[in-house]
Amino acid sequence: MRLRIGAFAKLHGVGIQTLHHYDAEGLLKPAWTDKETGYRYYDESSSDQMWKIKALKSAGLSLKEIRRLLAADLSETGVLFDKTRKNLEEKIRKEQQMLKYLERSLAAIEKWNHGDWIKQPKLVEIPDRTGYVIEVKESDDGEARIRALENFQKHKPLHVDVLFQPSRVMRIGENKLPQLSCYGALTESPIDDARLKMPAASFVVMDHINIRQSVMKTYEEIFSFCREHHLTWTGNALELFVIDPHLSANPKDWVRQIQVEVQR
Repeated sequence: MRLRIGAFAKLHGVGIQTLHHYDAEGLLKPAWTDKETGYRYYDESSSDQMWKIKALKSAGLSLKEIRRLLAADLSETGVLFDKTRKNLEEKIRKEQQMLKYLERSLAAIEKWNHGDWIKQPKLVEIPDRTGYVIEVKESDDGEARIRALENFQKHKPLHVDVLFQPSRVMRIGENKLPQLSCYGALTESPIDDARLKMPAASFVVMDHINIRQSVMKTYEEIFSFCREHHLTWTGNALELFVIDPHLSANPKDWVRQIQVEVQR
């Protein structure tokens, strides 16, 4: 078998420019080039090489790595395949985290579409939660808060709002005014190095819809519920961002769930 470049490209479902590029990169040289016409010809060994290149490329290897593999022995192949496997595992891990974020966001949108919110205070039991602390406080201005978020973001493989459940950790004083203690990045499952640890406890929960309305009104409804049911708030509270500007540009759509820890 001897095919000119156009026929060989068509046979393998690639472009002629791809074959030129593979030639320049030293991946696949023509079996023979007519010196008078400059026509390039490929044979059965060329097809074997092309088949190998396409297989390795589909496995996630770069052209540089493929060039090394085409001349590698079994030991070198093992090293390169191990590196590729680790890179692929990391990619899959990131994509799984992205999938969880999309599922969490779609679930919130579905709740919004059906009006399935906690519009009245409700007593619930919430299990242990862990996460990371982002050092901000009530007195910090916008620039300081952004700087704290950016510092936390460093070295994270994905955006923190994708990796974690964003929240505000609050402290309720005797005057019943909630004060920001820090930002929290809650994890899907417990972590060993967590600085934010919230043991299982009872919480009075209510969803605050439309961020333009005062969040204190929601807190007041929770406090009123506590008095009616003879519950004492411990001073610990959490504000979970359920629908935020990442999901909608309309502040009327934004939902923040208020969770106030209580004791009977």
